[in-house]
Amino acid sequence: MRARALDVDVNVFTDFSELAPALLRQADAAGIELAEALRRLSGKSVLFVRMVKAMGEEAATLPVPLTGPESAAVLQGLRGLTATLGACRLADLAADGERTLNKLASTCRRPANMKKPPSH
Repeated sequence: MRARALDVDVNVFTDFSELAPALLRQADAAGIELAEALRRLSGKSVLFVRMVKAMGEEAATLPVPLTGPESAAVLQGLRGLTATLGACRLADLAADGERTLNKLASTCRRPANMKKPPSH
């Protein structure tokens, strides 16, 4: 299946000083590097909004409680999206969760030839 081009009127920011200072301060207070995120996306604000929606959809797929490699994979996707969107604190939290789940998974695996420890 071939990807088709999106037919969207995209607002593009090239001069980030056009962004309202109050908006930048509000984003900064929430831990979002908005101007940097828009630079990464070549100023395409509609793409930014789409990615925020995708992040919400991805977050909605997280099982509760977080366990296993499936959760780690979702957190890895969230880490990438949140980092691209300038939400560094969320990206750090997703990375921490991913590392923890991967570490737990690796400590729980026992080679097939390894015997179970004796029970007392």
